[in-house]
Amino acid sequence: MMMTIVDEHGLPLTYVVLRRGGRPCELTITSAARPAALFAYFFCRGGRVITLRAAETQLSGRLETRWAGCRRVWYLLTAAEIDA
Repeated sequence: MMMTIVDEHGLPLTYVVLRRGGRPCELTITSAARPAALFAYFFCRGGRVITLRAAETQLSGRLETRWAGCRRVWYLLTAAEIDA
């Protein structure tokens, strides 16, 4: 499902496709329309808090990243994982 990632002010960053991650409450971003927007938000603006939106559904969490082999992987930790 295509979803929109918005920043803490509700401004759209990019459209993404997600899948379940390796940990509970983790969603891995498998595709981003504008990966540079995620990079700028995370590293240049220091942003971490995001919301996923699709139709009437929204899910808030924290944007994270790590290296997997030779590529950067972006993922979202939902509230249950953040509190753990």
